[in-house]
Amino acid sequence: MAAESAAQLFSRLGSRQPLNGLDSGMFCGIPNGIQPGDVVEFHGAEGCGKTEMLLHLIANCVLPQTWNDINLGGHGVQVIFIDTDFHFQVLRLVAILECRIENAKKMLTVVSHDADADGANDQNECTNDIEEFIKTCLSRLYVLRCNNSLELLTSLLSLEQMLMAKPEVCVLMIDSLSAYYWIDRSKGWESTNDQEENMKKIIMIIKKYAKDFLLVVIVTTHAIFSSSLKSVEPYFCRSWSSVVRYKYLFSRKDEHAFNASAVGPQPVFIAQRTLPRSNQFQKFCCTDKGVEFRS
Repeated sequence: MAAESAAQLFSRLGSRQPLNGLDSGMFCGIPNGIQPGDVVEFHGAEGCGKTEMLLHLIANCVLPQTWNDINLGGHGVQVIFIDTDFHFQVLRLVAILECRIENAKKMLTVVSHDADADGANDQNECTNDIEEFIKTCLSRLYVLRCNNSLELLTSLLSLEQMLMAKPEVCVLMIDSLSAYYWIDRSKGWESTNDQEENMKKIIMIIKKYAKDFLLVVIVTTHAIFSSSLKSVEPYFCRSWSSVVRYKYLFSRKDEHAFNASAVGPQPVFIAQRTLPRSNQFQKFCCTDKGVEFRS
């Protein structure tokens, strides 16, 4: 009989901080939003905004609800980000966090009756405060980088002790889960089962962590389109379909949007839920400030 320690029990059943659906813009078609234990897939070709959406969600997670009386609307939870495509840029995330804070500050009505020459000093102090605050937010993010499927498998296995010790970790992201799929398939092993062995183990670990530690798991996968470019060809491990709960197809729309915060027209992207299938979709642009949803 498998034994469970008190630490494991606390981590699995203890009070994880609520994610409140994670993001009302991206997941507005889901009645209660994304919940602990959900596994979400962002599927699409290169350059369709998948990584940008992950950065948007990371900002939601690592920012707190409030700071210095400023409503930031974040969750103040920790995130593990596994980067297999080497698309992650910490400076891009910092820029998004800075814009979130500045926008929230503008929305805060401050009544001051003592505007004087000390304003410049106050501004410098505020800038320093923001820098320290962003460092605190970034301390809630753990980034791992992998070069092959075996490293990805090993990295995931090594996370179990951390997840037991840190119930503050609520979200696991992998960008992308399919990065090494075709590399493994091309290695010439005798059967497809042998070629997919590492990936099947990875999928089992994802399922275990989502269930046992109530993690929200969000992964990206690369899309392969048919010759007509009108449909997506399925290719990934069959076992994955029994793990993923929500799947979104990301694509680039043949239109551009003008935004006051951007120079020139911005490409418009679409995220449509294909599992469970829905006719609803989210349109968004990727600006200097991050993801901006459009009606």
